[in-house]
Amino acid sequence: MPIVASSFDAKVKSTAWSQKRSYAVVSTQDRMISPDLERFMSSRAKSGTIELVGSHAIFLSHPKEIAALIEKAAKAAEYASEPIRLNTLVKRAARADPGRDEAPGNAHGVVS
Repeated sequence: MPIVASSFDAKVKSTAWSQKRSYAVVSTQDRMISPDLERFMSSRAKSGTIELVGSHAIFLSHPKEIAALIEKAAKAAEYASEPIRLNTLVKRAARADPGRDEAPGNAHGVVS
């Protein structure tokens, strides 16, 4: 998808992370993003956060824990008056592949 130069001039009026529920995973042995930075960003966004011992590809070493967090976020979205971002991902995946039973993951292991 091409980038339109005018998109760099757009003024941000609000941030999704400050208005919607979000969830995050801190990978305590991450060498790509400092775990302290992950904690800071998660705290600033008031995200529901879990910490797991592992690398940047935490979803490969802890698939059950990541799936549980995704399920928790999806269930919370069912009852929230304002849907969370993960809910949008789940709906898009369902439209793309109606037979799919599992929720989509994020290549970076972060649910936000």
